[in-house]
Amino acid sequence: MPELPEVETVCRELSPILTGRRIKSVQILDEKLAHISGSELRGKKVTRVFRSGKQVVFDLSSNSPLFILVHLRMTGTFLWDGETVTDTGKMFLHPSSTGGHPRLSIHFEGGKLHFYDTRRFGTVEICHSTEEIAPPGLEPLGDELTPESFLSLVKNSKQSAKQFLLRQDRIAGIGNIYASEILFDARVSPRRQVKTLTHKEAERIVVSTKKILALAVELAGTTFSDFRRTAGEVGGYQEFLKVYERGNEECRVCRTSIRRIVQQQRSTYYCPTCQKK
Repeated sequence: MPELPEVETVCRELSPILTGRRIKSVQILDEKLAHISGSELRGKKVTRVFRSGKQVVFDLSSNSPLFILVHLRMTGTFLWDGETVTDTGKMFLHPSSTGGHPRLSIHFEGGKLHFYDTRRFGTVEICHSTEEIAPPGLEPLGDELTPESFLSLVKNSKQSAKQFLLRQDRIAGIGNIYASEILFDARVSPRRQVKTLTHKEAERIVVSTKKILALAVELAGTTFSDFRRTAGEVGGYQEFLKVYERGNEECRVCRTSIRRIVQQQRSTYYCPTCQKK
């Protein structure tokens, strides 16, 4: 499932392409999205594209708030088919082969934006207020996530550190890949009961969260199977992963064998030496 860096990458790539473009028509190609009103969106201009938690937001507001809110879920991908202007002039991007048809196509002046989603778990909603698009938890790359705010969130929690980082109602945007990487970088065991963390350990987790997510955004996210950028390219952060999907391989810090365990039916990777506590 795309996490914060992947969603941020999609938004950053779509924003310069779509901002200022007007919607000509909306083609619904999946009955699960039949609730989307193409007539309500027709003629609206995109004023910006941004991320809210793990969701992509298309701002169509003019006289009143109007947003398209998209959660990519496991296999959702946006692909732009049309023209855009780069520093070197016009460039035409075409969607790569997906083995299927898009669930939704938004026709703009100068191109089409296709929403592909093989497993059809992604959601698309039309929202009419900023409250509807607000993330449920703290924004990890913002000033609101501090060691103090982190500790206030965990003080009554009985969950493990890894389980807690996956809670979108606490910190928005972190998923399975980056939770393992953050805890390794912070030298905290994924099994550690989160309410027992010291201020120093909480500070390490916050610093590692911001550092790793920022670098992953810079490298356009992580691609293992489904995530694709808006022109079909893959992300680049998978080359920098320290523990995720490296079970039984040597730790790059201490050469101990990386272990894989299952928490909440999800794989967790960690180094038993670097992450003793």
